[in-house]
Amino acid sequence: MNPRAPLLLAATLLLGCGDTEPEAPKVEAPCPGISMDSLPGRWIKYDKKADQTWRFEVVAQGEASGGPEMWLTAGGWTKKQLAGERRSSDWSFTEIPDDRKKAAYEAGNEGLIRLYVEPNKAKCALRVSEVEVMLADGVQKERPKPGFVEYVEFPKQYEFTFRPCDGELFFGAAATDRKAADKQLADLKMADPSSPLGEALSVAAWTPVERDGDAACTYDMDLYFDDQPAKDKAGQPRGPVPAGAPADGWRQWLVSDWYAPFSGNHHFQIYRYRACNGGERELIGVSCTEAVLQ
Repeated sequence: MNPRAPLLLAATLLLGCGDTEPEAPKVEAPCPGISMDSLPGRWIKYDKKADQTWRFEVVAQGEASGGPEMWLTAGGWTKKQLAGERRSSDWSFTEIPDDRKKAAYEAGNEGLIRLYVEPNKAKCALRVSEVEVMLADGVQKERPKPGFVEYVEFPKQYEFTFRPCDGELFFGAAATDRKAADKQLADLKMADPSSPLGEALSVAAWTPVERDGDAACTYDMDLYFDDQPAKDKAGQPRGPVPAGAPADGWRQWLVSDWYAPFSGNHHFQIYRYRACNGGERELIGVSCTEAVLQ
């Protein structure tokens, strides 16, 4: 390939069943807009074709680190938060582990993802190299993966989710009964991901009312299935769904008719919003689970 030739996203994005292939826009090269300061935004892996299962969003101020962050989807649905550090000619983004993984990392049993991101103006792309970071005797050691991959700007006409989750979703009885949800967490240390498939699944998140915000605000949610807007039986996108009324200090974010008659592993996400004093909706969190429908 001519290194100065335009990259095209005309190749297929790997969409879900029933979705059409996108007609992605041309990207002109060279790109004066690609620079160390232009990383904030959404990017997609491009290797002969665009693959949305590998994508990330860079935000200038993340919630986990307080500084630049990357929200990485790496080959599936799990989304990781990586803390960014600007260097002389590239950016370094290192995985922010949860408590379990942090303990495993500090014990030398598990590694963290680190990505080095360098602008490539000639290809209108970001060149991304990945290493695994291990801790041995208190010293970080990097294990580079061979080669690099390129990311280009994510086509704006397609809606996919990028934001990492902050809570779990429950199915069936645990979606309608807080005690059943508590029992799952006590027994499994997580929500039970198994559920029968169906045209009207009960799916819910539970959040403490005091954490959500002012009781005078209104609360609703957007639904996503396999990282795209969830659809009803007629194939139409679901609109915002009102959250349940608080009870015993908890708010139930219940969807009693989630259309999901598809077997196998699928990803459910609820984006939780509040709106206060007639103002715009404000995203307060994302609950999700990778379910096994059978």
